[in-house]
Amino acid sequence: MTLYKCDACGKNLKREELRYRVKIEVCAVYNQNEIHLADIIRNHQEEIIQLIKKMEEISPEELEEQIYKSFEFDLCPTCHRAYLKSPLIFKEKRYSENESDSLNRNVEKFLSTLLSEKNENK
Repeated sequence: MTLYKCDACGKNLKREELRYRVKIEVCAVYNQNEIHLADIIRNHQEEIIQLIKKMEEISPEELEEQIYKSFEFDLCPTCHRAYLKSPLIFKEKRYSENESDSLNRNVEKFLSTLLSEKNENK
């Protein structure tokens, strides 16, 4: 029997149980798309050399993260609902299986208070 674990609360999930997969992709975006004649005929060799020197000082992992990074998480239904309510403040935490049920209720209460405070401040 294959088991999955909720990446937020740590709850064990059986293979046939409902779970949600969250995929997050973060990629660099540069919107300077205009190329002019001066850009084409200019010699870029010195710029390229300087860029390579800077890149040599940075680890390959850090360089890769500056361009693209992806994450995948499995969530139980409770954590899925909490994530959908506020995906930008949802924090990954791991807890023992015994704590997860009461924790799920506490997380939902906490997130709902944050949302109500946010709505009151508008």
